[in-house]
Amino acid sequence: MGVCRSDAGEGGAGLRAHDGTDTTCASQAISALGQRAYRRPLTTDETNPLVTLATTVAGQPGSTITIGMQYAVSAILQSPNFLYRVELGAPSAADGGRTKYNSYEMASRLASTLWNTVPDSMLLDAAGKDGLSTADGVKAEAQRLMADPHAQQGMAAFVDDLYALRNLRDAQRDPTLFPTFTETLRSAMQTELEMRVIDMVFTTRGDYLSLLDDKTAFVNDELAMLYGLPTAGSTAFRKVTLPADSPRAGILGSGAILAGLALPERTGPTKRGKYIRETLLCEPIPPPPAGVIPQLPPPSDPTATMRTRLTLHRTSPSCTACHALMDPLGFGLENFDAIGKYRTLENGHPVDATGNLDGAAFDGLAQMGTVLRSAAVSGPCFVGKVYMNAQSREAVQADATILNSLASGFAASGNKADQLLLTMVSSDPFRLSQFYRVSNSVIAPELTRDLGLSARQLGWAGSAFFFALFAVQIPVGMWFDRYGARRTVAVLSILAMVGALWIATAVDAFDLIAARAVVGVGCAASFMSVVFLCSRWFPPARLATALSWVFAASNIGTLAAATPLAWIAATMGWRNGFLGLAAVTVLVAVAFYAIVRDRPPDQPLTPARRESIREIMKGLLDVWTTPGLLPLLAMHFFAYATMLTVLGVWGGPYLYDVYKLDGVERGNVLLAMGLAQILGILAYGPMDRLLRSRKKVVLSGVAISALLLAALAVLPQPALGVAVVLLTAFCFFCAFGTVIVAQGRTLFPDRLAGRGVTAVNMAQCLGLTVLPALVGYIVEAFGNSDLAYRVAFGVLAAGLVLGASVYVRSRDSATSSPASDRPRGRRVGRPA
Repeated sequence: MGVCRSDAGEGGAGLRAHDGTDTTCASQAISALGQRAYRRPLTTDETNPLVTLATTVAGQPGSTITIGMQYAVSAILQSPNFLYRVELGAPSAADGGRTKYNSYEMASRLASTLWNTVPDSMLLDAAGKDGLSTADGVKAEAQRLMADPHAQQGMAAFVDDLYALRNLRDAQRDPTLFPTFTETLRSAMQTELEMRVIDMVFTTRGDYLSLLDDKTAFVNDELAMLYGLPTAGSTAFRKVTLPADSPRAGILGSGAILAGLALPERTGPTKRGKYIRETLLCEPIPPPPAGVIPQLPPPSDPTATMRTRLTLHRTSPSCTACHALMDPLGFGLENFDAIGKYRTLENGHPVDATGNLDGAAFDGLAQMGTVLRSAAVSGPCFVGKVYMNAQSREAVQADATILNSLASGFAASGNKADQLLLTMVSSDPFRLSQFYRVSNSVIAPELTRDLGLSARQLGWAGSAFFFALFAVQIPVGMWFDRYGARRTVAVLSILAMVGALWIATAVDAFDLIAARAVVGVGCAASFMSVVFLCSRWFPPARLATALSWVFAASNIGTLAAATPLAWIAATMGWRNGFLGLAAVTVLVAVAFYAIVRDRPPDQPLTPARRESIREIMKGLLDVWTTPGLLPLLAMHFFAYATMLTVLGVWGGPYLYDVYKLDGVERGNVLLAMGLAQILGILAYGPMDRLLRSRKKVVLSGVAISALLLAALAVLPQPALGVAVVLLTAFCFFCAFGTVIVAQGRTLFPDRLAGRGVTAVNMAQCLGLTVLPALVGYIVEAFGNSDLAYRVAFGVLAAGLVLGASVYVRSRDSATSSPASDRPRGRRVGRPA
């Protein structure tokens, strides 16, 4: 066997092995390349299939180990581990339970942010020694990376994105009007802007905002001619200082921006002004009103200037608001034509380059640059752009604290960009994953990142709670009849506390799903104990009203899991939030046992007789053969489950995936939906007595709820306000579950009350097990898109209609008493 070699250098990887049977050599070579490609060491499970692939191909007739290695390299380069930055992290006790990126993940984040490439061997070595687990370790490596020439490459990529140089690359010019706009000039313009920023950040290390009005430029001869500067007889770039009285100043005076923000035959003051507002001041311009075509009509006077045409255009009420924000800034650049060449005349008229920024007047580019530099938002805007580039996402409300801190530090340093980068990459928000909410629906995106959940697993996490509720309803019903609700709820609450503690320490999907199931068992008695107790404390005619008030009060927990918990989760971390929830659960269980009584004081307490197995089974048979029960269960399967699937599980992910709302914004919307649900419960309470029918109340609620879901299914990504209104209205009108529960209670005699109400609840629990998981499969199949949620809303609407088609055959009962303990076989309840 020959010598094995792996030439995995900084610039690439060469793979050499002796023959197709040399698995040790192939493994070494693949591991070397894989570590560079995946930015971490490969596991044995990752390496072995690649080695098998290489040696299998190499062993084919006419093949060689080189060909086999080519297949292995191809597989590596197509792996998601190469194509994406995988950032899962792990809970860190030292950081309050927040998820902390490991050292290899930090190496990848650092190299991507500062170099726009993969980590070098020194950075991977530091990660292998866990040297990036602390802020000091990260800062030390960041200083080394920024002193390396690769950092200029990373900054050039950032400049291209920040200043939208794609506009320059895509720019087309009329060759008759602008014959000097060549491909070499276009390339020179891009190079110059990159060199200006790189010089300021890494060489001069001066005030970054001075780039808005300074007189420094980098030119070759072709660009010098455009700028009206003397040539040097060289294609090389050189640093020059523009004359003090030059009308050209700052990066807005660079050919890259001026030419990139113009039209083929003329300048574009509106386009240039919009760019300044959005890129340099971080003030987004709203889109044109519906029906308004953003295009200037042909001029009646062919010699009219752009200022004249736009001033006339702004007289239109539908155009003036937005153009007033853009045009006054764009006019400041009118001394420069469509390729960035200075001019004093436009169509024979003197150029008027006066303008203003929110009342601060200027005349020409040089003065405008100074106004922009002194604007209060310029520094924070640049800081925000750097932060978003590093985090590879938009900033959200939860980032406000770190953004304010970075902006203050940036100003205190004299606006030094290199110091900003060092501070940012060593900050907690760059090293730790952020979490904002405790409710599954609100923090679903964060749970997904923290625990590595797929959409399917997220759906099962929502369903596990209700599956556990479903699974123990029969024994809970028997415990109600035997021991009463008071003791049953208090004892099972201990399991709810254990489940909350488990969630607080969860590390993967299994932990979350299993812990949610334990919590479900612990809460199995809580919901139906209300029905059980109310049926004893209130007359049948007022049962739905009583249940509505109790259920409305119980849903305060839904509200607490939205915005109010935002502060707790943001300041303490979602894990600590669940620790607090465990403590609250214990206190509530103690209070329930101490305060609640199973019967009103005027009803004698009859000790429950221990039933034999035969009697238990006969009681269950009596419950499940009760006339009119099955149509009721069909409706109850879909009713509350549909509403909670939206509100409690998938509402938050929908708002995040489709509208990109941050945690606080999602919490606010879910808070409104939760309030609507409570108001709906209260509104439905007395409706059965007003209409003298529970069936009419339920079918009306189904019809309206299904229509609202259908609207969400049909409308392609409606405006956020429209979506919020539809979701909130849906939660109000779909809150008719208490009416079904009250209707179900009338079917059973008092001796079977516990088993009867839990039988009704089983349908609801089964629906809550199936529907969230079903939506998870739909969302995963359609890729977390607007279409995915539209399909899901359509399926949920169809489910409500299906349940109603069976429920319509049920017996109506508005004020009937519970069935008596008479012999079976006679009708129970009042016929419809």
